[in-house]
Amino acid sequence: MDLGFPEFRHWPIHQVGKISDEEYGHGDGGHLENLGIMPLLARQVKNIIVFVNSKTKFCPEAQQNPYSESLEPLFRAVVDKESKDSKFDTNVVFQDDGKFDALISGLNQQKDEGKTLIHCDTYTVKNNSHYQIAEPYEVNVCWIYNEAVSAWNEALNAETKNIVSRLSRFPHYRTFFQNRPKIIDLNIKEVNALAHLSCWNVTSNETAIRSHFKL
Repeated sequence: MDLGFPEFRHWPIHQVGKISDEEYGHGDGGHLENLGIMPLLARQVKNIIVFVNSKTKFCPEAQQNPYSESLEPLFRAVVDKESKDSKFDTNVVFQDDGKFDALISGLNQQKDEGKTLIHCDTYTVKNNSHYQIAEPYEVNVCWIYNEAVSAWNEALNAETKNIVSRLSRFPHYRTFFQNRPKIIDLNIKEVNALAHLSCWNVTSNETAIRSHFKL
């Protein structure tokens, strides 16, 4: 019933002419999860880098939206405070045992130190029939959260630093209407700045990532 989302009529191709078509609403993967981690867990990938490219600032002390809503449901059931409905209730895939709190604490410490918000840990993956994760196993994950990094900013030359300072909402661009009247559109400077920050977050933490993945 969401206005603005496309709807199309479909029918099973192996039963054409036998059953009637039906109209389905279409949306992106954010209806399920925005991290793209589920197919990797279903394939039992051992080492995963998760880029939490959220428009939500990382601010654990905030009363509302303290960090990406995609994170906590991976570890435990979450209920929306306003609607009282469960959020992403099929997404619990990790044994918690304090691991979620350790993740938030680790990212917060990195932020306080002006560094890339990265946290690496090893998790026990649980069975999850919804995503066809059939067998428990151990997985190494390095989380990299999209957030302003003072160490990166200080390393920029004066001209680039001035350009970045004038980018609206960097690095948490709007999903829609970042540059009105265009609905989904980022300009060249916005794209390049975010791409450079994301690349730097990985390359400047290469040693830590390789060490955790035992590469």
